[in-house]
Amino acid sequence: MRHVSLMLLWKPAFNIVLSSVDRGHNSTEGFNRSCRVPVWNTKHHIEAHLRQRIAAGDGKPCTYTIIGPVFSLDNLAPNFFGRLTATWWDSFLQGKPLRVIDTMDVGNFAAQALLDPTSPRFANAEVNLAGDVLTFDQANKTFYQRSC
Repeated sequence: MRHVSLMLLWKPAFNIVLSSVDRGHNSTEGFNRSCRVPVWNTKHHIEAHLRQRIAAGDGKPCTYTIIGPVFSLDNLAPNFFGRLTATWWDSFLQGKPLRVIDTMDVGNFAAQALLDPTSPRFANAEVNLAGDVLTFDQANKTFYQRSC
């Protein structure tokens, strides 16, 4: 029975899903711009290469989905790095909101893109992902309400 259900998910086209980074741009044009952060600039070059290779094609039906997640809530792990990150958020942004997302949400979106590669929502799409927009104080309050 398991083999039958897997066959039902098979489609003749496939989709490459690339998890990149939201570089603060609100449109598809933002994905085509480089930036000064070296690791993000490298991701920009990988995205450009992917677009070029898919556009060139080689007779195989292939599309891509580039996902640009924002600040991951996993960065706030209960360890030294997590405490350092929380301190940075509080002191550097000084009350300004930060767009955040849980990695489970990123994974769910990527899975949908893999399972439905021909959908206009995913085929040759570039999507910035954010789950919420919070100030440090809002995030801190939510954390204490749900965990203490």
